[in-house]
Amino acid sequence: MAPITITYHRENAAWWAESDELVGFSALAGEFAEVRRMVAEHIEAVSLDTPVQVVERLDDGALIAPSFARTSSSSGFGTAWSPAARSARPVFEQRLGLISA
Repeated sequence: MAPITITYHRENAAWWAESDELVGFSALAGEFAEVRRMVAEHIEAVSLDTPVQVVERLDDGALIAPSFARTSSSSGFGTAWSPAARSARPVFEQRLGLISA
């Protein structure tokens, strides 16, 4: 399966996600974590046991780390933090409003 790019948007008090690769898919919730969970569940359902790479971005193009990665040996999604992703995490959390500047 080709990589799947998920784009997250925030409007007013809601988060929503979409993907060109998942035709007709969108997810909407009041919290980012809930939308991300919905995305993971949908990708797991459509990919079955096929390994899949998911690239997650905010609507301004900022890459969200970590991306989901599922191997055929696992039963769900797992995440891995690269050193670069670990150093970018505070910036990401600040953009999402999870921590203050």
